Amino acid sequence: MTSQETNPFASPQAVSQREAVQLAAMPPTTPLEEESWPYEATELAKIEEIPRPWGRPISVARKWGNGRWLGIFLSSLAFIYFTFSFIFLLLSSSESTRTFANMGAIAATVALFFGLMVPYLVFYDREDVSDRGRLRKLIRKRKEAIDPLPESDDPVFVMIVPRTRWVFSRAEMTAYVANAHIDPEQKRLFLDADQFRFRIPVNSLLDVSVEPLRKYPTTYWFVRLVIQTQEGPQELCFRLGNTDHLWQTDGQREAEAKEYRNRILLLKKAS
Repeated sequence: MTSQETNPFASPQAVSQREAVQLAAMPPTTPLEEESWPYEATELAKIEEIPRPWGRPISVARKWGNGRWLGIFLSSLAFIYFTFSFIFLLLSSSESTRTFANMGAIAATVALFFGLMVPYLVFYDREDVSDRGRLRKLIRKRKEAIDPLPESDDPVFVMIVPRTRWVFSRAEMTAYVANAHIDPEQKRLFLDADQFRFRIPVNSLLDVSVEPLRKYPTTYWFVRLVIQTQEGPQELCFRLGNTDHLWQTDGQREAEAKEYRNRILLLKKAS
């Protein structure tokens, strides 16, 4: 037992930092109790943690604090701009100068909004696209250092969200991101993630399903795999990333999740 006493007057910031460390170490799967499953496993799935610097969390959702500081920066920049515009208007002597200054202020305001807020919205609201780009760069560097996973013609970008993180907000829900590869020849599913690698033979699958999660006003659909590992049954939940559409409806998310589940089930039935 440690001799260090808990400080009752510790700042909330210190507590949140400790929680952030705990979340960073959160495993990508959830252990389950032995029970009766739809399928019987004859092989074991393997989950490998990739050592740094080739393995590290890169999701925008994991860096949600950066969004807060970016918002503060943009707000400060806008405040400085409007302050100087107001001073300029006060110092303007003629009516024509005031009219010109007003038109310039309106035009500059529009330019400021689209020039700063649009990239901000694209970066954080389209976090799937940003995360996919980061993952590609990380995998390219990784291939020269460690043995890469087999490539497929159509890897699917997915977000790994353990069930323990389902209670978090949308901005903090994603734990890891990965490229998912279905190998029909070896009858395996590979997930090349930012911090972990998953080698999942179809004969290690105990259950394959989809589950919805309502985060008002959006419903997310997760592909849920129960895999047999050396440590026992593990639950792996991931959602398919939206990298092809500017906007995605709940129905589209559901259809894509079920389609991917069916691809896995077809491979399972063929084994």
